Amino acid sequence: MAAQEHQRLNEARLNEAAEQFADALVHSYQVVSELGVTTQERNVQLSEEFFNKVVSNLRTQADANLQLSEQIAQQQRQVKAAQALTHETVDAYMDFANSMFGFWQRTQGAEVEATEAAERKAEDWEADATDAAQRMAEELGIHLATVEGTGADGRITAWDVRRAAKEQGDKAD
Repeated sequence: MAAQEHQRLNEARLNEAAEQFADALVHSYQVVSELGVTTQERNVQLSEEFFNKVVSNLRTQADANLQLSEQIAQQQRQVKAAQALTHETVDAYMDFANSMFGFWQRTQGAEVEATEAAERKAEDWEADATDAAQRMAEELGIHLATVEGTGADGRITAWDVRRAAKEQGDKAD
């Protein structure tokens, strides 16, 4: 009986040890399970933070790209406006230059016609001039039709030719 009691005692100790082992094992599984759940929750939080930051960065970049594209569009409008203004300025300057050149051409044409008319008139007109005045006018290249005579009855004198040559020389300077 002592052996049976000893065996029962051993069985009771063994059962108690098995229960303690089972409790420890359950407790270990619970700790591991809780640690797994805590780790998964932390992973979910980290993933959520990561994706929120990614979304925030993408929004920031999209806003920056939108502002940049608006600036580029504004600059393009400014460039087009500057080009149009430059084009209009060049056109206005060319119109001005053309009008000035046309005015000069018309003026030159009128002067040539007036000179030719004066020469024709001079050829048809016989000047009342002294012989000395005629020789001097020929030497100096002065048309007697352009000289105002101060002699008797408006006759052109050598002095009149000299005065006309001096006036033409002053105009040329």
